[in-house]
Amino acid sequence: MSRKKKCKKRHIKNAELYNRVEKHNQRVMEDTLGAIIDLPFDEFKEKIVNDKTNVGMCLSLSKMLTGVYGNFVRMKDDLMKMRSEAEELSVKQECEFNIQRIYIILERIEEKVVFLKERAQKLMDETEKS
Repeated sequence: MSRKKKCKKRHIKNAELYNRVEKHNQRVMEDTLGAIIDLPFDEFKEKIVNDKTNVGMCLSLSKMLTGVYGNFVRMKDDLMKMRSEAEELSVKQECEFNIQRIYIILERIEEKVVFLKERAQKLMDETEKS
């Protein structure tokens, strides 16, 4: 086998490995964000405070949750459109059920994002005083 073919073959194997690792990392990140969203607010708040989460982590987590929030808003909008266009009652009811669930998730995310931003500001203010 020529050197060129060996390099190409190795490049393809590396790309496949990279894609598998990226997919795995994406699943882990989605699972982690899902766990954070599902965590009751008091436990979330306690964990952030007790772990002494720094400003950068608070802001990064806030941005990630804000991105997830936007995705849920788009899903909600799509479901609302589907509900308005649906003719079958069962489809409308299923859409309505899922819309209500999304509103609950949006509320959980909002609560955590507000806390994270306030926590980051508090930490920055404490740093300035020292």
